[in-house]
Formats: sequence, C-alpha cells, structure tokens
Amino acid sequence: MFVLIHLISAFILLILAIGIILSQTNKQLGAMMVISRLLYIILLVTGIYLAMYTFGYHPFLTIAKFICALGLIGTIEVLGAHKGQSTVGIRQVLPVGALFIVVIILGFTLH
Repeated sequence: MFVLIHLISAFILLILAIGIILSQTNKQLGAMMVISRLLYIILLVTGIYLAMYTFGYHPFLTIAKFICALGLIGTIEVLGAHKGQSTVGIRQVLPVGALFIVVIILGFTLH
C-alpha cells in the first residue's frame, strides 16, 4: 500500500516538475508549487516508512536515496524560484532531471 502511494506521488511530482518548467503565469506556478509541497510531505512520510524496512538490508543505499531525494526537493524549489523570475535554463532543469533519474534508480534498486 505504501509503495503504491509512494510511486503514484513520485509520478505526480515528476509531472508537476514538468508543469513548473512549462507554466505561463505566476498563478499557475504558485498552484503547482503548493501541490508539489504537499507531495513532498506525502513522499517523505511514505519514504521514511519504507526506509524502515530497507535500512536493515541496504543501509548505504537507503541513506543515499534519502539524501538524493532531499536534494531533489531542493532543486525543484530552486527551479520554481527561478521560474518565478522567468530565468529558467538548462542549469536549473538538468539537476532536477538527473536527480529524478538517480532517485528512481535507487528506489527500484532497494525494492
């Protein structure tokens, strides 16, 4: 159950990150940032719950995924701040994409 909630929330966050990049107005951007912050909470709660089961078997991978996930949250917030100033470029998009890929690979490696 928690795995499914975690995966669906992560997929919605991926769609929202793309939406943040493509948003046209600050009103759209603000709504997407609020929804993404709610998803961060859901992902952190379910992620910590799932980490309790994986930490005993793969402590290094669990800690690495947690750190990368926190980095992903930070880079999405930076992306939103830059989009609010209309200065989104490859320097903001590339880290978000790379961290998404790393977190997904680490997540599927753990489960």
